[in-house]
Amino acid sequence: MVMIRLLSVLTLFINECFFSRCDQLFPRLTAFTYFNSTLGQQSYIDYLLASTTTIVNDFAVLDPDINFSDHLQMVASCLYSVSRSGCNSTCSKSLPLQQYPRSDKGDRVAYYGYTRDNLVPLFQN
Repeated sequence: MVMIRLLSVLTLFINECFFSRCDQLFPRLTAFTYFNSTLGQQSYIDYLLASTTTIVNDFAVLDPDINFSDHLQMVASCLYSVSRSGCNSTCSKSLPLQQYPRSDKGDRVAYYGYTRDNLVPLFQN
């Protein structure tokens, strides 16, 4: 009952803010984004939302051989433009401190290393 109410609130939020779910823009056969083999549980509880659907080229839920979480990775390919003028006065170059506890228990150093190793080649092309 709680999950149904939560889904209703989430759906209302998405609709009232005119967001679109990427999984609905690019339907696939992926039935879940969370999977816990030990507990035998799976559900679709993670979403990528887009406020402008024309910039989203593709979306997929990935199930890599190496995954440091019980949540599957989601990826969206989007078009964007960057101003040549660079960062304006309202732009901050420092990263915000994390003010909330992490919910996953994965090896963060290995996760960030794996992510870096797979993202760097994309930016070098």
